[in-house]
Amino acid sequence: MFRECTLLVYSGAPWGATGGGQRPQRLAVELASKFANVIHVGDSQWGSTKEQGNIFIPAWDGFEQEIDRIIDGSRVLSMICFPYDYDRIIARSRWYIYDIIDDWKEFWKVDIAEWYDEAQEDRLVRNAMGVTYTAKEYFERKFPAIKNHGCHIPNGGVDNDDWFIEPVDFDSGEKNIVCVSHVGGPWWDWDAVVEIDIACKENGWKFHLVGGGDTTLRPKLGATICYGPMPRPEALGIASRCDVGVIPFKGDICPSVDPIKYHEYLTMGMNTVAGLDLIEMKHFKHVFMPIDGWGATLEMAVCDSPKISDGEKHEHSWRGRSEVLYRYMLGIAFGRVGE
Repeated sequence: MFRECTLLVYSGAPWGATGGGQRPQRLAVELASKFANVIHVGDSQWGSTKEQGNIFIPAWDGFEQEIDRIIDGSRVLSMICFPYDYDRIIARSRWYIYDIIDDWKEFWKVDIAEWYDEAQEDRLVRNAMGVTYTAKEYFERKFPAIKNHGCHIPNGGVDNDDWFIEPVDFDSGEKNIVCVSHVGGPWWDWDAVVEIDIACKENGWKFHLVGGGDTTLRPKLGATICYGPMPRPEALGIASRCDVGVIPFKGDICPSVDPIKYHEYLTMGMNTVAGLDLIEMKHFKHVFMPIDGWGATLEMAVCDSPKISDGEKHEHSWRGRSEVLYRYMLGIAFGRVGE
């Protein structure tokens, strides 16, 4: 149905960002074969319009005029992954899906998202033709009036033939623990990182930390290799060679997030050890919660050999998530796109 349509994806991050913006970018790539064109609009995308097949990546400066040029009168369906201005969005497509990725208000509370306007987001949700969301508990708490109408599409991980992984050489231990994260601020748990580091040192393991919290607060670590922020393909290249993934998060943001790294770890065949405040994750498969401390829990996760089927890996991949999203698009837009 969408073969003659353009999919317009609004993201809060530029194409290829080291940290955020993975979800809209990966879904845009997976859905490209279903649409005539895909346009990825990301904050702080600079330079001239780039093209990857039928995916167009216009510069942020003047992106609306560039969108009009690419669309050239074709029918448009938009996927809004960031609370943009409502009036500017419907100027190009009244038919849009709003994707609730994060609890932006928690970011606003700690001065990370000064741009956040709760009324603007509520308006986008209220007028959307469909709503998707990553974290079930947050969606039902924040939007109780529509909790039975949205579509739960968690974040995704890699595929067996994933083009997004770049092989990387690294200093290997007997076992390798990994964390790939761009989340910092008050939600990054340096105390947990210290516990992980001690466990690795005692067992002859290595802890590979990609990204992470504020480096000025980093304690002295003995068995941890700190890579700093890295392009996602290289970060996943490191993770693909590891044995267990960890998510050392804490604080108020935790009940409202669906960490991408969990799905990446799972699709790479790894168990995950997740911070206790990530309460929704206690129901997830292949997840260990450090009730008895990070060290003891890591030892259990390392000794456990997860039996993850190809079907389960596909379900948690971006390709699998895009298939669910496409069926949802068909279900709610049949007969409406282009009216």
